[in-house]
Amino acid sequence: MDGSDVNAVDGLNKVLVATGDDHGNVNLFRCPVLEKPNKQRRLLGHSACDTSVCFTKDGGHLVSAGGGDKSVVQWRVISKPGNW
Repeated sequence: MDGSDVNAVDGLNKVLVATGDDHGNVNLFRCPVLEKPNKQRRLLGHSACDTSVCFTKDGGHLVSAGGGDKSVVQWRVISKPGNW
């Protein structure tokens, strides 16, 4: 994945960055980058491209919207130290 398929991005308190891509994935990255390469978590929930990702104001959830599947998925953000 070369990064050219990213459709949406949002950040959470300078701790996490979420992206939505053409493959239906929601990707989470740590921010700032602490190691090279930067590890990511891939969340599978859409059958087609993600057109939007957005953290809620309280940071407790991430919402993603799919383009082709016309679905909205709400993800709960759980913070567990060392569980990356």
